Amino acid sequence: MKKLLLVLLFVPLVSFGQEEENVNITFENTTSNPVGGFNSARMKEWKNMRARRLQKYIYNPSKKTAEKLFRANKVIGLPLDADISQEHMKKWFPNIDLSKKVLIEKIITRDEAIKRIKEAKDLFDTGILNQEEYDKLVAKYKAIIMAN
Repeated sequence: MKKLLLVLLFVPLVSFGQEEENVNITFENTTSNPVGGFNSARMKEWKNMRARRLQKYIYNPSKKTAEKLFRANKVIGLPLDADISQEHMKKWFPNIDLSKKVLIEKIITRDEAIKRIKEAKDLFDTGILNQEEYDKLVAKYKAIIMAN
């Protein structure tokens, strides 16, 4: 009890002797991730864990490593079979139906659509794309350009 009283009496003396500094405090929105309520630090942990599992899977694939990689893909929001071979998916995850997976495309802006049409034109001029493929791309991006 005496020690506690001495500490309580000593703390105000120490705090008066310190100078205040002007500290600029910045705040970061840590809940702006598209996945659940994870904050950015937690998401970085998952991404680092996924990178370690991917390295381990590449050099020595095992069912346990593939399961952890699969789970990390799910949490981060990547396709479930990302970086896992089709052979191992069939062998270790036979009950998972990947034909029903959802593909999320980001919204393409008008400028991005124009840029992609120009790239398609260059590919068509060099002979990489044929007329049919070029027409499909132009129709797809033309709709985006005209909508904006």
